[in-house]
Amino acid sequence: MAAMTARHETIKPAHPGEHLREDYIPALKRAGVTLSGLARNLRTSRNNLNLILDARRGVSPEMAVKLAAVFPHTTPEFWANMQSNHDLWLARKTVDTSGITAVAVGQQAV
Repeated sequence: MAAMTARHETIKPAHPGEHLREDYIPALKRAGVTLSGLARNLRTSRNNLNLILDARRGVSPEMAVKLAAVFPHTTPEFWANMQSNHDLWLARKTVDTSGITAVAVGQQAV
């Protein structure tokens, strides 16, 4: 299990925008759907869509619901989990936890 954890810590999870750009946009373009058309369908601006595709903006829960509506073989959880995994990986790499003391808490009845 330790090897799996170490491996996951070194491999950066894909941003959902990267996944969208690499795996979904080419098929949409082949079907004649432009990025402007996709942005209109998602009820967002072309600029916002570009920021997501460039991994400079995260996929919000609202956008996750919209993406799942456009791509019905996916779910909002698929997009939200991908964003969460990406964000947590970045946080683990950048958040300074030195000086934070762990607190041992006993089992409590619920």
